[in-house]
Amino acid sequence: MAGIRNLPAVIFLCGVALAHLQSWAQETRTLKVDKVAMPVETVRPPPPTIADLVLLLKSYKPDMEAVRRFRAELDSPIKDTTDAVDLAREWHKKALIAEELAENGLRYESLKKALDYVERVNSSGAGNEVGSRLRIRQDLATATHVIEGLGAGVDASEKFVAMFAATNAGAVIGPMTALANNYLALGNIERAKKQIADAESMTTRQKATRNGPYYAARWHMNIERAKGNLLLQQGRFEEAERAFLAAVRLAEDDIKMNALNRAAGRFSLIPEAVAQRFDHARRDLARSYLAQEKLDEAELLLREVLKSSLSRDGRNSRMVGMSLASLSQVFVSRGRFAEATVLAEWADRSFAEAGFPLGSLERMGARKLLASTMVVVGRETEAATLFDELRKTSSAQARGDDNFAVATLQSIAAYLSVNRPADALADGERLLRDTTALYGADHYTTAEVRAFRAMALRRSGRAEEARRELDRAVLTLVDP
Repeated sequence: MAGIRNLPAVIFLCGVALAHLQSWAQETRTLKVDKVAMPVETVRPPPPTIADLVLLLKSYKPDMEAVRRFRAELDSPIKDTTDAVDLAREWHKKALIAEELAENGLRYESLKKALDYVERVNSSGAGNEVGSRLRIRQDLATATHVIEGLGAGVDASEKFVAMFAATNAGAVIGPMTALANNYLALGNIERAKKQIADAESMTTRQKATRNGPYYAARWHMNIERAKGNLLLQQGRFEEAERAFLAAVRLAEDDIKMNALNRAAGRFSLIPEAVAQRFDHARRDLARSYLAQEKLDEAELLLREVLKSSLSRDGRNSRMVGMSLASLSQVFVSRGRFAEATVLAEWADRSFAEAGFPLGSLERMGARKLLASTMVVVGRETEAATLFDELRKTSSAQARGDDNFAVATLQSIAAYLSVNRPADALADGERLLRDTTALYGADHYTTAEVRAFRAMALRRSGRAEEARRELDRAVLTLVDP
């Protein structure tokens, strides 16, 4: 997306752009923005402020009894043995306990020790059980993302998929769809499409196996979520909503099937893990509502997800941070920018408390959102500094030409506010290239970018180019 994709923020920032351009534009035009129609059905209004959410976050207290129990298990000595299989299992257990306590550094180191021991034997466990080679490598790939950032996490996940696709296809379908989402974040849409197609083909084959029907809902849920994310990025919002609705229904089916698997002694996830997947699917659905300006629906659903995940996972969790980030975008769309900034700050804080590094997709996304909201509330100098930091972090996580896109409409405005037109123009060029590739040269989103690029061109002394760019933008903006 070009930036915070919502009508009030775009109107506000386009107004700033046009104010700078009016003195030299050939004629003044009033931008007309058509509101997306709200659904016919009545939706109860959400609470009038975010005060209840902030109070909930500030007053959060962890379950100290559970913390003491986990801490005692974590501090207990490793089993006195020289057996590599036993030691792999012991260190894997330590990693799982460290994850419960959000001690991600210790989790990462414990998983590396577990892998060292499990690689000393030909095989340790037949599948997903604690201490198995497959499970340790899968958990280590996830932990690598948390500790080392997006680029290293993608490398580890690709290695895991390549290693187990032929021998345990069911275990790699979820990581494959997660990779598709990461490729989207890195701007590689074609690779994301291929990953989704490969996951679908693998799911078709796996469903025909003896145990396939027990896990089909989970596989299809992951695929629908990845498809929805792709559709959102392509601006196909109604199709994305349908994909995410399917994912929510499949997540509900997975909760039921997981309970049956557990009762029957088949492989199953802990109930909290499948509940997390359900919340992920609901948050995705809320994002599709937000994209269509169904703001009440989006906010109400995100409030439910936030409260559910806060109760289950604690404030220092990925799901809480993601829910807060999405809620912040809802309040930007409502034009309530101060509240949006508060929620963006809480989102970044939740990720930080959960141990996510600056180079993780979670922290980069939250900090990009925070910088964008800062621009709209008049904190342009802070925003420009944060955009600079993000650009350095993104470059460090790049994989060839694929990298996390930092440029937004708000970054252009921030750089112009601190008299850095060259940086503003560079962001305008990047955004224009990306939006043209995604939506086409004359799409509404591309026209928004052209208007901001025109302002950067003017401030860079290229007035004639700026006039041409503005004229082309206004043709679409007034008659999209």
